[in-house]
Amino acid sequence: MKRLMALSLALILCLSCASWKKEKTERQTQELRWEVSRPLRETRRTATTYQARPYGTPPSLTETAPAPAPAVLPLRYKFKALVLDLEEGKLPMEFKGIGRRARELLVSHLVESGAFVIVEKEALGKNPVETPEGLWELWKALGVHAVIKGEVKELLTGQDSENAYASVKMEALVISTETGEPLKRATGQNLLESSKSQGPGKSSRALQKALEEASKNLAHSIQLAFAQAEWNTSIAEAKEEIVLLNAGRASGVRIGDEFEIFSPGELLKHPVIGKAIGRAIGPKKAKVKVEELIGEDLSRARLLEGTVPKKGDLAKALRTL
Repeated sequence: MKRLMALSLALILCLSCASWKKEKTERQTQELRWEVSRPLRETRRTATTYQARPYGTPPSLTETAPAPAPAVLPLRYKFKALVLDLEEGKLPMEFKGIGRRARELLVSHLVESGAFVIVEKEALGKNPVETPEGLWELWKALGVHAVIKGEVKELLTGQDSENAYASVKMEALVISTETGEPLKRATGQNLLESSKSQGPGKSSRALQKALEEASKNLAHSIQLAFAQAEWNTSIAEAKEEIVLLNAGRASGVRIGDEFEIFSPGELLKHPVIGKAIGRAIGPKKAKVKVEELIGEDLSRARLLEGTVPKKGDLAKALRTL
């Protein structure tokens, strides 16, 4: 009897062990299957963005180049110019009068540049501007540095069912009153301008936009002609210790500014080609100091040293900043 019970217990123990081993094997198989079937974790890519380059390599060639800075004149004093109406050349009759409009826009852009004072044509009086002698007299009388003559060279317009188009090209000759010779031949042109507005006036609106852009470019080109020019002015009148200068508030003169006065010298010409290249400065005559700004562009100065200058003498600023 005891032997039978021992055999029974041994059988039960064997069955239990077999069942436990089977469950363990199945559990390991499932774990292995889960490990194999689980998708691999992708490596996360990261990037660091810098506000400025943290390394010393040159910038990429694809980077946008900075816009060119506007021309900067060397002195704070403004140059005085006379702008004549732009000629219309061979333009069709339908554009008659466009030269005056082009002048108005050009004058506006020159003034906005902060580099010029524009003398109105009415101030000329009987002073001619067709000869070097007449231009020099204009400088002595009013202190004008240059006369600008121009022309509307090309004007193209067109339209389709939706848009109107216009293109304008202008040229100008900047003539020095000191020598009577051209300082520069300036050009202003626009890319094709279009107007999408509806109505009968869309052609004129496109033309106005083209004139505006071309005159702006022409003004910038003219300004470059004075980038290396030396500023001066002339004596309008002198009596005893009081000297009246042809430059004042509009030209940038301030109370307290000092000027040296010289006699204008002879015209200098190139020894080979004979072209006038400048004017010599004569002997120094006086030194003056501005005490009052008069009207739009005159100033009254007092004699500090030297002899009393005369009308048409040359004045050079001692302080430019």
